[in-house]
Amino acid sequence: MNKIKKIFIMILSVILILSAFPINAAYANEITTETKADYAVKKALIKTERLSNRLALGPMVSVSTYTELMAALETKTPNIYIMNNINLEDTLQIDYNVSFLADNDGVTLFSASDKRHIIISSSDVQIQFNNTILDGGKENGIKGGGIEADNVQNITLINPYIQNCNQNKEGSAIYNCLGSYDENAYFYIYNGIIKNNYGKATISILSNKMLIYNTIIENNTSPKSTSFGTITLYGDDEDNTTSIYNSTIRNNSNSCGAGFNLEHTNLILNENTVIENNTASWGGGIYAQESKIESYAKINNNTSTKSGGGIWLFDSKFIMNNGEISYNKAQKDGGGISTNYYDNDDESVIINNGIIQGNLALNGSAIGYDYMTNLYPDKLKVVVNDGLFCDNGFTFDENKGLSVICYEGGAIYGGNVVINGGIFENNLCTNSGGAIYAQNLIMTDGIIQDNGYYQYDENNDFHTHSGGGIYVYTNAEINGGLIYSNQAVDGAGITAYGTLSIAAPAYIRYNTAENSGGGVYFFGQNSIKVVDFSRIKNNTAPHGAQYYIK
Repeated sequence: MNKIKKIFIMILSVILILSAFPINAAYANEITTETKADYAVKKALIKTERLSNRLALGPMVSVSTYTELMAALETKTPNIYIMNNINLEDTLQIDYNVSFLADNDGVTLFSASDKRHIIISSSDVQIQFNNTILDGGKENGIKGGGIEADNVQNITLINPYIQNCNQNKEGSAIYNCLGSYDENAYFYIYNGIIKNNYGKATISILSNKMLIYNTIIENNTSPKSTSFGTITLYGDDEDNTTSIYNSTIRNNSNSCGAGFNLEHTNLILNENTVIENNTASWGGGIYAQESKIESYAKINNNTSTKSGGGIWLFDSKFIMNNGEISYNKAQKDGGGISTNYYDNDDESVIINNGIIQGNLALNGSAIGYDYMTNLYPDKLKVVVNDGLFCDNGFTFDENKGLSVICYEGGAIYGGNVVINGGIFENNLCTNSGGAIYAQNLIMTDGIIQDNGYYQYDENNDFHTHSGGGIYVYTNAEINGGLIYSNQAVDGAGITAYGTLSIAAPAYIRYNTAENSGGGVYFFGQNSIKVVDFSRIKNNTAPHGAQYYIK
């Protein structure tokens, strides 16, 4: 009978092994976005599939105790079938390719007190977990961490499930430090679940390229006194790139970057990636220093108790090619994106496409900066080439009453703003710039419409005070595009505190002011630089329907 049981277990194990591998073959076919990093990613996915299939052909042993598990690892058995939960007595040292397998009910490896589950002690190692959970262990007392791979490279984790780990050091779930950048080194995570861990950083990767594919990272926390993020990535080279595919990072909390904390790193967020419902002091979704981010993802419903509800940038660049940045909140500036200090002459934020909707902040509900800490806001250049900015700057209370959160810059509060396209509509603030508040502005195309007001009912409405569409503080050049159907108390289309130029083919039409300057409100003759007044038509106001000069 025991012999039949062992044969059955062996057959079941082989089925489990083989059933796990076809998913790797689908990886390369599912990745469709052709970026520079994709070719290397596809090669890695194919390589992983081949390695997995080779592992499946190796011998297998069944284990039910810690002693049997250690014996299997000492003999470098490639496939280990775990029959029941095991309490680890010490950290597992692994220096070869191995698969841990269990039936569909799953098994759990509980860490020893104050120990990690696994230390990977050699480079070029792949570990596969099928229905095997790494758990931090006891509910009381010091819990162990997950996986440590210190000073090794080319590590692949397939199906890792890591939970309830508590580590005072970096990387409560996963830690990898290469020491110095190597362009050929990588750390890959496929089909993982990383949740309910506590420590300085849930995943900490230093000086390695990284790929996270089809993974859920959720409900992890860090001490508020630390400056680490849930996924902390530190590189020392401009080519140090992390790519995220088909993954969800949600419901995490810490001080700096509840989704990602980046330094000297390039991050590519690809389609079907979601960063949502995370909370931090700075950068609810992402916190970046001296880094570059390229996004096709959804970054939604994140919260910052200070700045950057969705994303906080310091001397960093963000490029949005598609996706969403929606319903993020910040107490100060940049509900969607906060950009702060950029030691470069090009753009700090570029919006090429996508939807930026329903974000909230005191200044710049969609995109803003902290004017108290930025002495040179003209270096903070925001460029909009396309996309939709809508419904930013306000929300509704529990009685469905309007609550206007934003003070200035319903959508954008910026230093240098360039509008080459896109649509701004239904954005709102209380004081200046229903859609855009800018130190300097150049507009070559795009539509700015229906900003600066909200109609409660036939007898009640709300208006932005000045600049329903645009408020410019220093200088603006409107050389194209349409500024249409905006409203404000003064300067429904544009309020020019600084100088303003308007030229064909731009149009400022059908804007309505409650008081003065239906089309444009000028703060004196000095605000009129070079203006083609024929481009200002069909606007309405009690004083100066087309334009008003204070």
